[in-house]
Amino acid sequence: MSKGAPPVVLRMAHDYALIRETLEAAVDDYACRGVRCIAVARTDERQRWCFMGLLTFLDPPRPDTGQTIEAAHGLGVGIKMLTGDQMAIAKETCRALGMGTAVHDYNPSPNPDPDPDPDPDPDPDPDPDPDPDPDPDPDPDPDPDQVPPSTARRTFPRRRSPTRPVRSLS
Repeated sequence: MSKGAPPVVLRMAHDYALIRETLEAAVDDYACRGVRCIAVARTDERQRWCFMGLLTFLDPPRPDTGQTIEAAHGLGVGIKMLTGDQMAIAKETCRALGMGTAVHDYNPSPNPDPDPDPDPDPDPDPDPDPDPDPDPDPDPDPDPDQVPPSTARRTFPRRRSPTRPVRSLS
């Protein structure tokens, strides 16, 4: 059994060419309505991946998000949304929140490669100009009095589990 992003699970299916157009149209139709999809597949008796279907779900913004964005705009604060969602879902979410539908895709490639390798033969020594005199023992724990305040290490007490009682130090 496998589940995941529809394009990934679809490519696993042995009948990919037969079902691709129908499945992509269904996923796009759901996305235009702000509905997310997860694809499900399993192996058959011949160990081939068979596409089983789509699980659909809504993941709407919190009820107060629109009001918060409107209030921020009233104060002169510009709002931007960054998301890993499909373009159609991002547009529908922005529309529903009153943010317009001018959504920009950072990756215009229709089928992004999850593991792009532009240089199939990488240089084994990527640093062409190494430091000729590297410090063999950099001080990993500098004296806090000699470190500028912006880079001084700060320590914070360890967070306690809500089920464990807190002891008084007095």
